[in-house]
Amino acid sequence: MNRPRYRFWCELHGLAKDGSRRSLPLAGEPTKTPRLAVRWLRWHALYAANRLDPAPEDPQHLGFLRAGYSATRPDPTQILRAWESNVRAHEQAMAELRNGEPYALIVAPYAFLTAAPLYPQAAELPRLQAVAVL
Repeated sequence: MNRPRYRFWCELHGLAKDGSRRSLPLAGEPTKTPRLAVRWLRWHALYAANRLDPAPEDPQHLGFLRAGYSATRPDPTQILRAWESNVRAHEQAMAELRNGEPYALIVAPYAFLTAAPLYPQAAELPRLQAVAVL
């Protein structure tokens, strides 16, 4: 029996600002192993954080996100950067993927990252519409 070449589908989505559950896929890629899936998620978490707030270390730079951001809610860029460097969270994500479960990092109301197993019936990537569900 042939094993599928790619076993996981990873995606980065932006969420609509109007409060609806609509999302816009910003990036997607197949990966072969849970470790590569988590590596993909880490890179895109940092990429999304840098796009939302490109200069977090500069106190004079507010970035387009923080300019009108409420201090009562967690800063999504801090959540993304914290997850990107959290080894325990990466191990948990890999364990879930190894068990055949999808993994999602949701940074509402701005974005979410997902990785999900490609089941044998979904092995043909051109026909794959969506694997992860919010």
